[in-house]
Amino acid sequence: MLLAFLKPPVFSKKWWLIWLFFFGVSSSHGILDAFTNGGLGIALLSPFNTTRYFFPLRPFVVAPIGIREFFTPLGKEVLLSELYWIWLPLILALIIAKAYRKIKIRNHNKTRKAECQSVELAKNVSKRLFLALLVLLLIAGLVFQAPWKVITLLLIIFLACTVLPKPYRKWFWFSAAAAIVVVLIIWVFLPEDSEGWQTYTFDEELAALQAKYAIPDSQNAATIYNQLLEDFNDTSYYGNLPKEVQRKLLIREPWSDQEHPELVKWLKSHQDTITTLIEASKVEKCRFPIYAYFANFSRSNEPRSAIRRWTFLLTTASNNDLGEGRIGQALEKSTAVLQMGKHWCQQPTTMDILVGMSIEALALRGFKTFVVNGDATEQQLDTIEQAVADIKHDWISDRLGILEYEKLMAKNQFGEYYETDFSGRIRLSRDPRARIRECMRDFVEGLSKEEGVKYRPRLWINPNYWQRKLIKAKTILYWFYLPSKPQKGAEIIGALYEKYYKRAGADFDWKKEPEEISRFRLNFNYLIEHLMVGSSAALNYRIHDLYLRATAEQRGTRLIITLRRYKNENSRWPESLEKIKTLTSAEILVDAINGGSFVYKLTEENFTLYSKGKNNIDEGGKRDPESGADDWLIWPRKTRKTKEEKVNAEQQ
Repeated sequence: MLLAFLKPPVFSKKWWLIWLFFFGVSSSHGILDAFTNGGLGIALLSPFNTTRYFFPLRPFVVAPIGIREFFTPLGKEVLLSELYWIWLPLILALIIAKAYRKIKIRNHNKTRKAECQSVELAKNVSKRLFLALLVLLLIAGLVFQAPWKVITLLLIIFLACTVLPKPYRKWFWFSAAAAIVVVLIIWVFLPEDSEGWQTYTFDEELAALQAKYAIPDSQNAATIYNQLLEDFNDTSYYGNLPKEVQRKLLIREPWSDQEHPELVKWLKSHQDTITTLIEASKVEKCRFPIYAYFANFSRSNEPRSAIRRWTFLLTTASNNDLGEGRIGQALEKSTAVLQMGKHWCQQPTTMDILVGMSIEALALRGFKTFVVNGDATEQQLDTIEQAVADIKHDWISDRLGILEYEKLMAKNQFGEYYETDFSGRIRLSRDPRARIRECMRDFVEGLSKEEGVKYRPRLWINPNYWQRKLIKAKTILYWFYLPSKPQKGAEIIGALYEKYYKRAGADFDWKKEPEEISRFRLNFNYLIEHLMVGSSAALNYRIHDLYLRATAEQRGTRLIITLRRYKNENSRWPESLEKIKTLTSAEILVDAINGGSFVYKLTEENFTLYSKGKNNIDEGGKRDPESGADDWLIWPRKTRKTKEEKVNAEQQ
C-alpha cells in the first residue's frame, strides 16, 4: 500500500484515486461484519458513536476466534459462506466489468471495420455472458444445495473457460463432445445384460411390518370381505334397477315396502350379501394385505368401491326395517355398518381411515335419528350405546401406524430407481417406471373397449423403440441427482420422517401454526420432502381435526342416548346438561374439539346439540368458512338439498 502511494505525486488525481480505493477496502470490513449472524454488532461510527449496528439481512456465518477453529466444520461453513456470498459475486462483477470495458474499448476503436467490430463485439459479449451465466449457476447451486456432481460439472466447465490455456480449449471441447457422443451411443444403443436384475425393494422392512400386524384368518374379517369381493361386480351390482330408483338408495329416513316396492325386490336379491356382512361385523379385527409398492398400490382401492356399495345396501335395508317396525333387525344392520367403519379404520393408510370415519358417521346419524324420533326402549339404548362406546380413535397409535406404512411406501417408491441382482450388486434402473406400466397394461386390458378409450395413453404404457431409448438415456440425469445407493436415500427419508413422528406425540402443540416446507433447495432431500404431500404439515393438522370431530360425534351420540333415557323416565327432555351429569361419565360431557362443554338448547320439536368448534365461541351451531364460524352441529341432523331445491333457492 505504501509503494502505491509513493509512485504518483502527492495529492494528485491518481493519488486520490488510490486513497479512495484503499479507504473503501478498509471500510468494507466493518460493513461486511454487519452482515454476519453473530457477535454484538459493529460500531461503524466509533469513536464518535459507540452504538453497534447490524443490517436486517445477515446471511454471512460469523467467523470463529482463533486459527484452530478454522480447521473445524464451523470454519468450513464460514469459508463456504464467504465463497458464495462475497467471492463468487465479486468474480461475477469483475467479469461483467471487464466485459463492459472491452465493449467500451471496441466502441471507441475507429480503425477497425464496422463488420469486424460487430462480430468481435458479439463474440466477446457472448463469451462474457456465458461465463456470467456459469457463475450464476454455481452460486445458485451452492446457495440451493445442488448435488455435488452438478456443482463439480459446472466448476469443470468454468475452469475450462478461464484457467485452461486458449490453444487447448478447442481440443478440450472437441474431446468432451466426442466422449459424450460415444458414451451415449454405448449406453443407449448397445445391448446389455438385463437378465437377473430386478427392482430394488425393502423386503425386510415389509416382512417386519406384515408380521407386526398379522391376524389369523379365523380372526380376520378381511377374509370374509375378500370372499364377497370375489363375486362383486360393480357394473352389474344394481342389475336392472333404473337410475332414478338407484338414487333412492340414499334415502336416510325409514321407508315401507309399499313406498318403494322395486327397492324391496332389489334388497331381497342381495340378502346373501347382507347376511355375510352381518357375519363379518361380529369379527372384531380386520386387516387387508399391505401393498407397500407404488405399482401395486391400486390394489388397495379394490375394496373401497365395494365398501361404498355395501354401506348403502345395509343402510337402505336398515331404514326399511325401521319403516316396517323390525327394530331389532334394523339395529343389527346399523351396528354392522358401524363395525364396517371400525374395520376400515384398522387399515394402515390415511385414505382407509378417513373412509372408515365417514362410514361410522353414517351409522351414528342413523342411531341419533332413531334415538330422538323413535320409541327406543332401555334395552335398545343399551345395545346402541355399547356399539358406540366401542369406537376407538387413538390419534397416537393410528398415526404412528400410518407413518410407518407411508415411510416404507416412500422408500420403495424411491427404490424403483435402482436395480439389484442375485449377487447383491446395485445399479441405477434403466426403466424406473416399468412396474407401473405393467400394472397399467393389466388394468387397461381388463376394461371394455368403450371404457378403455379413457385409459389409453398407449405411448406411455407401450413405448416404442425410440421412447425406450429416451427412457434409458434419462438414467444419466438420475446419476447426477440421486444418491449413489438406495440405502443412502432410505436414510434421508427416515430422517425426514422423524419430524412427522413428533406430530403424533401426545405433547405436540396443535395450537401452533403448521410448519411450511423448508426453503427451496435443488437436492434430493427437498425433492423427497416436497413429494411427501401425504405427510405435509397442513394435511396432518386437517386429519387431526377430523379425529377430534369424530370423537366429538361419538360423545355427542352417547349424550343423546343419555338425554333419551332422561326423557323415558321423566316424559320430557331435560332443561340443561346439568340434569344428566349423574347419568353418564364426565368424559362424555367434554367436547373433544375444544376441551370445553357442548351447547344444549331446547327447541319446539326436541333440542339442539353442537360443539363450539376450535375457537370455543358459541355461534349458534353455524359453520361458515367465509365468516369464520366453526361450530359443529351434532343434532338435529344436517340436511342436504336436492338439485331441484338448490335450483329453486338460486332462482328465489
